[in-house]
Amino acid sequence: MRHKRKLICLGIAVSMLLSSGLSVQANQDHNMVPVLLKDALSLDTSQDDNGDLPIQYVGSPDDIELLQQDQEVITDFMQSDEEVAPPKIGNQVDLAELDGSRSLSQARRSVIDGSFDDYIETEGGYKAYSISLPGGAYLQAQLDLPNNADIDYDLFILDKNGVVVAYSQYGTYLNGSEGTVSESTGYITSINAPTETYYIYIESVAGSSITQPFTIHYSLSALAEIDAFELSALGRSTDNSTEANVIPISYNTVTIPNSSLHSPIDNDWYMIEVPSSRDYDKLVMNLSTVSSNSCKFDVFINVGGTYHFLKKVNTSQNVLTVTAGTYYIRVSNASSGFDSGDIQNYTLTISPVLRPAGIIITGLVGSESSPYVAYPGFDVRFRSEQSRPVQISGIVYSQAGGNQYYSANTAVTGVYFNPYWYSQGNDYLAFSYGEAVTNASGQFTVTVLPKSVYGMYAEYHMMSIQYRDSVEFAAQVTEYPNVMDSEIAWLMRSVYTG
Repeated sequence: MRHKRKLICLGIAVSMLLSSGLSVQANQDHNMVPVLLKDALSLDTSQDDNGDLPIQYVGSPDDIELLQQDQEVITDFMQSDEEVAPPKIGNQVDLAELDGSRSLSQARRSVIDGSFDDYIETEGGYKAYSISLPGGAYLQAQLDLPNNADIDYDLFILDKNGVVVAYSQYGTYLNGSEGTVSESTGYITSINAPTETYYIYIESVAGSSITQPFTIHYSLSALAEIDAFELSALGRSTDNSTEANVIPISYNTVTIPNSSLHSPIDNDWYMIEVPSSRDYDKLVMNLSTVSSNSCKFDVFINVGGTYHFLKKVNTSQNVLTVTAGTYYIRVSNASSGFDSGDIQNYTLTISPVLRPAGIIITGLVGSESSPYVAYPGFDVRFRSEQSRPVQISGIVYSQAGGNQYYSANTAVTGVYFNPYWYSQGNDYLAFSYGEAVTNASGQFTVTVLPKSVYGMYAEYHMMSIQYRDSVEFAAQVTEYPNVMDSEIAWLMRSVYTG
């Protein structure tokens, strides 16, 4: 990460005659002793035949009202309290320096766009390009920098007098082969303004190269073609992370509809504040559009200060694992050929994955001819003449805002535990595991395989001996192993004595 060597606090010096009107699986370590098994390691050899260790079959809990998570549609964005570089109105570039600027041509179509490469040969140097803009036009500019940690260029839009009206000043942070995040900004001319000259201005803050070019992309759109989300709460272009619209996240699914990417270089930035006190550790993010112009999202964190040094955060299957802090989401074009005649809205949804608050075993079923056998004078005992699978069924739930919710798509680990074999140091016979994932209603069924019955307790009959072990069947949330439930049962084998 390269830090800025100078502070250029530039602001947007323009009056916008616009109405902003914003409507805006972790793997269980199977070699570890499960901490979930309550009293499992306490071998009670005093337990007799009339013990109180029955298998309990619990129905769906009546005292838990399980709900589907709500959905919230954002119609207005919050204004960020984040400290940003204060505007320095009137910062000006000497027009005499711009005499050699290149003029950008304009074609007559719905969206005017183009790109070209160029070089800055000396540190502290610049390049400028002029363009004529009518009233009510939206100019966007994007600067792709060389993938070089020693190079830091900034991007500005100047008016006819050389006054800065829009800018992008990221610090250089290389995200592998993707390089540093492109500088990007935009400016809307006043609706009734006459056609005037503006400048796209690139300045070297650090470094230069005569062999590694930068690339300028530019786009010009009519005011009527952009959506209300193009402006931040401060009335500036959201093409830059420092002007990202704030998305409030609690525990409901948030939907941002009716936003569009109206040019090939349009960037829509959003910001999420993740508090330290929360009911989730993951966010599921989905982006969809019916347009032939496909789109994508990327997530970043700022590892710098006021001048953003943006580090990309990996997402797996659209799932973002979060800790307390600020996250920036960039929605951008993913089409190789942008169709300006097919500009349609995209929809962004963000769903918190609530932490599981509890798990309840609702049933144990074996593969014997009968899942359990009742003996006169005894409680119900689970019977297994040999090693056969046992299915543990149950439900996982979360809670937030005073309500309980189905905990869908939650990984569950099933555990079989035999305390005797553990006391003998034989983990293979002491433990058995299974994996499952809850359905949309938070329900799961996980299979475990009991191992050999030693016979801690014995009951002698005229023609046989019945050997029994007190064992435990448990279910735990894989990523939160302390969220668990367990049931004590008997496993039994019979030896015929003649």
